[in-house]
Amino acid sequence: MNREKYDKLRGNVESLLEKKSSSELIKEGLRFTFPTKGRSVFLFIFLLVIFLLYHSFFIENGDVIKNYLGLVKEINEIVIPTFAVIITGYAIFQALANGTALITLITVDEGEKTKFEIYNKFFFGISILYLFIIVFNLLIYIIFSNVPSDWSIPFFTSKTNNTLAALLISLYIVFIIHSLIELKSFVYNLYQCFKINATTAGIEYLKNLNEVERQRKKALEEEEKKP
Repeated sequence: MNREKYDKLRGNVESLLEKKSSSELIKEGLRFTFPTKGRSVFLFIFLLVIFLLYHSFFIENGDVIKNYLGLVKEINEIVIPTFAVIITGYAIFQALANGTALITLITVDEGEKTKFEIYNKFFFGISILYLFIIVFNLLIYIIFSNVPSDWSIPFFTSKTNNTLAALLISLYIVFIIHSLIELKSFVYNLYQCFKINATTAGIEYLKNLNEVERQRKKALEEEEKKP
C-alpha cells in the first residue's frame, strides 16, 4: 500500500470514529431516504390524484375513521415483514463488507463521503424510516380506536373536516408509497455491495494466482540453473 492510499485510509477511518449523538446519526441516515426531484414531482402528482379521489368519493360516502384504521392495519401487514427484510439486508451488508471489500469501500470516495459511509448510513436510515412507520401506525391505531366513528373537529364545518381528512390521509398514503419505492434503492445498494465484494474477491484471487505462478517460474528457472 502506497503512502497516499495509507493516509487516505487512515483519514477515512478516523472520520468513521467521530462521536455523534443518536439524533445526529438518525438525521444523517434519513437524509439518504429523501426523495429525488423526479420522484418528488411524481409523488406530488400522485398526492393530487389521491386527494381528489378521497375528497370526491371516499370521504363523503364512508366512515372516515373506520376506513382509515382499516388502511393502517393493512399497511402494517406490509410494513412489518418489510422491516424484517430490511434488517436482514442490513446484516447481509455487514457480512459482505469485510476484508478487502471493506478496505475498498472505505478508501473509495463519492463526493465528501466514502462508499462505506454512504451504504452504511443508507441502510441505517431506511431501517429507521420503517421503524418510524411501525411506531407511528401503532400510535395512530391506539388513538383512533378510542375515538367515536362520527367524530370531527367541532370548530370546522363538515366540508372543511372532509377536506382536512382527505388531505391528511392522502399525505399518509403518499408517504407510505415513497417508503415502498425506496426499497428499490435498498435492493440496488445491496446489489452494489455484493458486486464490490465479488470484484475484490476476484482481484485478490488473481493476485494470489499470479504470485503462485511467479513463484513456480522462479523455481523452474533456479532448477534449470543447477548443473
